[in-house]
This record gives sequence, C-alpha cells and structure tokens, in this order.
Amino acid sequence: MTIEYKDSKRIVALEADLTAVQGKSGGTGVSSASGAGGGGGAGVAGGNASSASAGGAGGNGLQNDITGTNLYYAGGGAGSCDGAIISGGLGGGGSSSINNGGSATAGTNGLGGGGGGSRGDNVLGVSGGSGIVILRFTTSGNGYSQAGGTVDTSTVSGQTIISWTATSGTRTFTPTSSFSVEYLVVAGGGGGGSRIGGGGGAGGYRTGTKSVSAQAYTIVVGAGGAGGASQSSGVGGQGTNGSDSSFDTITSTGGGGGGRYSTSVANDGSTGGSGGGGGGNASGSAGGSGTSTNIKPTDVQDNSILVEKDTGNRYWFDDEFSKSNCKAYFTLDETSGNPANHATSANGFSDGNGINGTNGSTGATQNVTGKFDKCFDFSGGNNEQVDMGNTILSGTTDFTMACWINSEVTTSGTYMLFNSYASGYTGGVQFYINGADTKLYYWSSSGDFAGSTAISGTDGAWDFAVVTRSGTTMTIYLNGSVDGTSTVSHSIAGTNMTLGGSSGASGYVFNGKIDEASIWTRALSASEISELYNSGTGKTLLEAKTATWTMEPTFRDDFSTDKGWTNLTSNTSVTTQLNYTETNSTYIRATKDLQDSNALGSGNNMSDNFVIRFELNKTNDATNTANGTQPLIGISSATTDGWFNNQDSIGMILSQDTNQTHSIRAVGADNQYTHQGDSADAAYTWTTGIRYCEVIKNTTADTVTATLYSDSNYSNSLVTATVSTSGKTFSGLRYLSMRNFADNGRSSTVWEMNNIQVYNGVTTIN
Repeated sequence: MTIEYKDSKRIVALEADLTAVQGKSGGTGVSSASGAGGGGGAGVAGGNASSASAGGAGGNGLQNDITGTNLYYAGGGAGSCDGAIISGGLGGGGSSSINNGGSATAGTNGLGGGGGGSRGDNVLGVSGGSGIVILRFTTSGNGYSQAGGTVDTSTVSGQTIISWTATSGTRTFTPTSSFSVEYLVVAGGGGGGSRIGGGGGAGGYRTGTKSVSAQAYTIVVGAGGAGGASQSSGVGGQGTNGSDSSFDTITSTGGGGGGRYSTSVANDGSTGGSGGGGGGNASGSAGGSGTSTNIKPTDVQDNSILVEKDTGNRYWFDDEFSKSNCKAYFTLDETSGNPANHATSANGFSDGNGINGTNGSTGATQNVTGKFDKCFDFSGGNNEQVDMGNTILSGTTDFTMACWINSEVTTSGTYMLFNSYASGYTGGVQFYINGADTKLYYWSSSGDFAGSTAISGTDGAWDFAVVTRSGTTMTIYLNGSVDGTSTVSHSIAGTNMTLGGSSGASGYVFNGKIDEASIWTRALSASEISELYNSGTGKTLLEAKTATWTMEPTFRDDFSTDKGWTNLTSNTSVTTQLNYTETNSTYIRATKDLQDSNALGSGNNMSDNFVIRFELNKTNDATNTANGTQPLIGISSATTDGWFNNQDSIGMILSQDTNQTHSIRAVGADNQYTHQGDSADAAYTWTTGIRYCEVIKNTTADTVTATLYSDSNYSNSLVTATVSTSGKTFSGLRYLSMRNFADNGRSSTVWEMNNIQVYNGVTTIN
C-alpha cells in the first residue's frame, strides 16, 4: 500500500481515470555471452543477465487476498545461462535451465506466471501458466448464476468468491440485481525462449471494483503461451505470448514471450502484459516492454485525500464531511518523536486544533508498518500512551472516535484505545477492548456497554473501531457496521485525551498496533462510517473527475523526515531542514546514496534517462559583494565536498554575480571539474520568489538540460541551459549531491531548497 503526499495532504486516484497495473518489462540478455534476461512480473521488472553464468531473475508478481489468502500472482520466468539455475519470480514464474543440466519449468497455471528460459542444444522452451479471473462480493441479497467457475462461500465469512481457471468452454457471470464486485483478472504468461532463452513475461494483472447489473458478463481466461521451438540451424525459438484474460470490458494482456539465441534474426523478448526477457547472442537482446504505468495524480482538488487501497484499486475522495468538526487526525506515520495532529486549519479543517500529540514516557514503538504507511505499536506496558492534548471533547457534545487497530489482545485486562481521565471516573472517556471477551467496550459514568463481536488477537488482521454519541445514544461500529448500541447520560469532564493508554492510571495500555486515529465533535452517520471503512482512511467517495496523471518518483524528499542524507559539514543537519534558510557562512553540503533507496533500479551505472526536480526559493534580492555559485544539485559518481570535482556528474548549478544576474548551468561532466568548461550557461534575471528546477538526462539526444519553470506543473519555461554528453562515458552515477550556501560575500542573498524528486528511466513526467 502506498500513500503519496502533496502539500501535506494525502492524495490518490479514481480507478475509472486510471489504467490499472498490468506488468513490468523484461530484462536484457548479455552481449556475446550465454546469459538471457528474466521475464517481467506484475510488480517487478525482469532481471538483466550479468554474464554467461548469471541469467536474469524473473520479476516478482503482486500479492492479492481476494480469495481470503494473500497470494502472489503474475510472476516472470527466469532467463537461462551457463551457471546456476535461476528462480522465477514470485507468482508462478518458471525457473530456467542451464547448459547441459536440468530442465526449465513452466509458469504455474492459474497464476499467470511466465515460463522459464531453456538452455542447451535442441531443447524445447516451456510454456507460460494460464491466467485466472476471480470475483468476490457480499453474499446476502446478491443473487447470481454462473457457468464454468468454482464457487467458494466458506473461506471468507459473508462473501461469495467465484474463480474461473478453464481456458475453454462457456464462462459467464449473471447477477440478478445490481451490486458491486471485486475482481482480479490475470492473463496467461508468456512462454520461455529456447537455446539461450529469455524468461517469459507474466500475464497482465488488473484488480479493482466494478458495479454490475442484471445481465450476463463474459469471462475469458487466457492460456499460457507456448515455449520456443528447439534449435534449428543455430537459431533458438522465441516464446509465444500468453492469451488475454477478461471480465466484461476489463482486459489483462497476455505476457510477452521470452527472447531467443540468434545472430541473424530478431531475438528480443516480446511486449505483453509483462515483457519477455531478452535472449543471449552475439549482440545481446532487449527485454520486451510491459503495458503497465506506475502513475499518480497531479491536479487533485485542494485538500482532497486519495488512498490506494490495493494495487490498481484507486479512489478519489472528497473530505468535506471528515473536515467538518474534526478535532484530531493523527496519521501516526512519524518514524520518531511526537505525532502531529493533522486536523488543523492549515490543512483545511474547520474545527481542528493545533495541539500535537506527545509520545509517553516509555513511548510506543514507531516506524512500524501500519494499515497505511506507518503506525504506532503498543506493547501493553506502562506509560506508552500518546497524549492527544486538552480540550478535544467536553460536556455533552456529540462525538465520534475512530481508529484502525491490529489487536494482539489475548488475556484478561483493559486495553485502551481512547481515554480521557477524570477524578473519580465520573466524567471520563474509555473506549477499549476487554481482554476477557476481546470485544469493544465504551465506559461512562452511567455504565459501560459492549459490542457483540470478538476481535482476534492472533490473526494479524486490521479492524476499524468506531464509537459515536448522538444525544444519549451510544453506538459502537466494527469494520463499517453497527456492533452495539446503548443509551447513556454522560458529561465529559476529563482533561487530557490519550490514545493507546490511560492518562490517569498505568496498566491499561493497548496491546497491538494503532493507525489513523481521529476524533470529531459530532456523530458521524452510519453511511459516513461505512465510507470511512470502505475507503480505507476516511473520505467520502466523490463522483469521477478528470485528472492529469504523472509518473511516481523513485525518490522524494521534502526534508521533513530522515531520508538517509550524509552530511558533509558540521554546520547543519540536513535531515531536520524543511525550507532551509541560508545565513552567512552557513550551508548544506550533503549526499544521498540513491542505490540504497532503489531509485536507480538494478545496477548503478545510470545509463538510462532520468529527471531531477526540486523547488528553489529566493526570499530577497540583496546585492552580492562577490561573484559565485549558490545552489547546486545533481547525481554524481562519488560523495563530494559540495562540488562535482573530478568525477562523473550530471546536474544543475545556479550562480549569481554582483549585478544580480543569474546563470543557470547544465552540468555533464565526464571525470572532470565542472567549472572547467564541461557545462553550459544561460542567463536569467531573478528577483525573489519560488522557481521550479528540472534536470533531464536524455540518452537519445546525448544531452543534459537544466530548466527553470515559474509553476509547479513544470509547464512554463523561463530559461534553459543544455550541455552535450556525446562521447562521454558516465559510470557509477548513484549519489544525489546538493549544496546550498551563502558564504564568501554572498550572505545577503537568502535561498531555500525543498521537495527534491528523482525519476529514473524517463525524460518527461506528464
């Protein structure tokens, strides 16, 4: 699960506006060697072969729990080689064979895995696995008929699951009324190539929800592609693409066939849902392209929240109802320190306060994988509660408390979710799990009442716990549905509201994880709570909107949290700076190893295209007393003292002279000092304000281009500098380096750097 941030507001997308995930590209075979690339999987590209003895691994597929069991689907087949057998990707990808040893394995049927590549003379390639179509929906009230599928109503309570795996015959789904279904559509995997064969690409992978009505929907299950023919006259056989799978108009594309050995004919892996791996030969061969795009929205409505429920299942949400009367919203994503209350006027909340939380004296464990992003983990020990501040609730005001919980409660005791302590317990708040029966309880001075459903402390599942007060009616909700009601007469006189424990007594700490905690000063309706649960974070579903989509960066940093920068000076701490302001003789000099963050993908020679974007703010226009260079950013081959000195480097430098004239410098330095002519300048007059900077390495054009834009959409270009990289060899490019300084007579100009993004493998973003 991924959550992206824009202007401190969570954003995501509506599935109807988005091409759902299908798969990744295949890997490349080795030139003049017997090593072939792996087929792409739905989630990970196929690996490149690195030598005759090291073929490329099949790319992993994606997990999905639509059947009640979290399984991988659509893994790529491995590429063959002369060395050890290579494993296929998770999700049914077949393993490869080696020269004169072993046999490649086919992709797994029903998972859409690609077949492994075959090695050896006169050896047939192996087939890809067939695909699958799965539908899941609420059983009660939703009638249907079906043909050709297998019906399961036992593995997930209250749900009907139908799986189609046969690649022939009549396959239909016919509802008797209108309702919503979840779907998973996986196509057949591509067959593996032969001789020095690349792995077959996995079948395309699509998942999401769809509204159906009383009509027949056709189901198609794609067969796996055939393996490549045996060697003939020194030429291997290319694997055949898998066949498409579909549910009505939702179609997943068959995986690309694996490439083959040849010195005279086409031998690349084929394009498909996931691309096939390239074969090995005298000149090497490329993997086929996958049909997927990893994209996020860029022009969302202000203050909207968008969350990716699962891969390919994206929704666009309007948060007006949740902003209304929301006093506290703790995402609990902080990796260290105290949690922030995001229900503030700065984030568009009308009723929120600026009181932030305080982790307890012992402190809950942070930086734990949560329902969404990170969460806090409470062990049941003393003083682990989070103090959410005073004045959140008081008197007889209606309210709602909500949070996602992953309970580990298995023994008797009181395990607090929300608590407000009052002397004598006459005006306190207690929303908790009772360990005796593991049900949700709400206690007030007029007594307590329980929900009806026990919550397992051993299944590792996330549950959505809510309690509301409307007048004298208290209601407990569990996972979007009413779980218990009671009538109470209760005035809240407590002070500090705490999460995960009690401010008034020790020994009441929750045992388990808590995520996305929120409090409203009104009772949310049953439909709003259902929307909170079904959306995953709490925003109402809005009508479909048209959005502009952009590729997701492979690395991003707004300096709000530690991203692993190495500080090259003792003057500042980079990891604590957001919109860092320069002063006299004070500067940032730091590097980030992008290989460690996987921003460069496999390998680190950075031979592909890439884009760097960042924001630069000039807050005054004072005259410098000396010429010189101020902000610098780029990707280099080594850590640096702040300059790109005598190393491979690509980036942008901004200088300002004594006349307040700026030069934008594009850098493309091949093992040399950048100020010795291996760059290009373009003049620009800049007084104050934010400019948006972009550096593009374009291997096709053999250029590095640095551009300043006036807008955050990077559409209105102000000035561009371009330097040729023709004939240059860049190796080991992996360190994102930045320098922002105001020393040596340049202290009167103030600069701010923010929101660095790196995109790998592209030259355009929109």
